[in-house]
Amino acid sequence: MKIFYGICGEGMGHCGRSLAMIERLMALGHHVTIFTFADALRLLQSSGYTAHEIAGLQFRQKGCGAVDPWRTARGFGEYLLRRRKSFDEIRQLALHERPDLMITDFEPLTALAAASLGIDCVSIDNQHRFCHPLGAEFPWSLRAYARVAGSFVRRWIKRPSKCIVAVFHDCPTSRHYQQVNVLLRTRIAQLAPTNGEHVLVYARAGLGRRIAQTAAQLSGTRFLVYGCEGPPAENLVYRPTSGEQFARDLASCRAVICSGGQQLIGESRYFGKPLLVIPIPGQHEQEINAHYARQERIGDWCAIRELSCERVERFLSEHYRERREANGVDQAMDLMGMGHG
Repeated sequence: MKIFYGICGEGMGHCGRSLAMIERLMALGHHVTIFTFADALRLLQSSGYTAHEIAGLQFRQKGCGAVDPWRTARGFGEYLLRRRKSFDEIRQLALHERPDLMITDFEPLTALAAASLGIDCVSIDNQHRFCHPLGAEFPWSLRAYARVAGSFVRRWIKRPSKCIVAVFHDCPTSRHYQQVNVLLRTRIAQLAPTNGEHVLVYARAGLGRRIAQTAAQLSGTRFLVYGCEGPPAENLVYRPTSGEQFARDLASCRAVICSGGQQLIGESRYFGKPLLVIPIPGQHEQEINAHYARQERIGDWCAIRELSCERVERFLSEHYRERREANGVDQAMDLMGMGHG
């Protein structure tokens, strides 16, 4: 089967989830053509995959790590100017190669091309969970955001035949989607968790540096830091983004301190690692993920302005529910009727 796979390139979560599916599809003998941009494009290339670069929407951050609304809005304008060319490239390639299926992880142009050509399209992401309202246990501001996000998601991804939501938490039953566990690459899923002494830190830009500054003051704890560069300290080891090393460090860590991305929270839960989630300021989706982490009792969260040595020490001294889940790849393949292999 020929499959076109569009991936949102913002951050590493979309790509990590999509790679889990792409690996399985290719192992079953399917031919997969990939379309993406930015972070996902770099990760794919470093992992030995070939991908077509397309236009994509990205969040811009301030030096402190918060979302910069003006630069993000300007980037959205630039995306609108470039998206037609990328859409035409996907559509023309589809006319030439005649794919049997298109899959999108919150990448709109792939779905739009599929709709224009009458090709079956499956959406696999976490954003479609917002098509169902949040419960009353969430702050009103996040409930309002989720309603707006749900409306946006339904318009952003054009007429998928099936929506699969891969998340680390329980979602309400909904006619808009079917839920599976977080999707994990085989090399991650096969690692056996151990209880090491180090704490794994992952956050980018200013948010990562702020966490590293706090961690540097906790001289009795060793931190392995990914995603940023911060102050030098004997108890901090900064490591470049590397899928293989990162997975081993995650499986063997004592705990995780990270921003509020869905994929890493799910991978941490898979290994039974307690989490302190620090959402990027202004990213409501990450704030919702942080609330779910507390709700599921797999960890806790705090705003970056509340981060302190005392807060980290309290987190490391507490006990959380060790809730491990199965890899969602098999579940997703079943829902698409494609088997496990």
